[in-house]
This record gives sequence, structure tokens and C-alpha cells, in this order.
Amino acid sequence: MNDCYCISSFYDIDLRRDYTKLDVPVYFFLGRYDVNAPTVLAEEYEWILDAPDNKIVWFEHSAHSPWINERDRFVEEVLACFLEK
Repeated sequence: MNDCYCISSFYDIDLRRDYTKLDVPVYFFLGRYDVNAPTVLAEEYEWILDAPDNKIVWFEHSAHSPWINERDRFVEEVLACFLEK
């Protein structure tokens, strides 16, 4: 049996339908000007997600790569998510 997970199998997954409850915190780091990944999908998911903690962190000066465009703030926000608890 092949242990490789084919990327095409991901297209059948709708997190908003299939994974509405998670037992771990979930954080979304989104660039305000991302045209590659529709941020509205992350917003919809964050609204319905039942998790110990979940939030969206917006990067106002970024598109698809906030870890590149706003590197210092990205590091601060990632650390804050883990250090606040």
C-alpha cells in the first residue's frame, strides 16, 4: 500500500463541514491582500470552529506571505499565541 497522500484527495475535504470541532487551539495568520487563498474561507471556518482557542491575526501590509512581508510582527504574533496560555 502506498503511504503517500495524494494532493488531489484534499479537494474532497471541507473543513467547515468535516472538522468543526478540534481539541487544539487554531490560529490563522492571514495577509489582508492575499489573492492566492481566499481569506473569506478562513473567516467562515473561524466563525464555526469549536476549539479551545481560535482567532485570525490579520497582516495589513501582506498578501500571501506575511512571514516574509512582515517578518518581525509575524514572529511576535506566533510567539504570543503560544506564550499567552
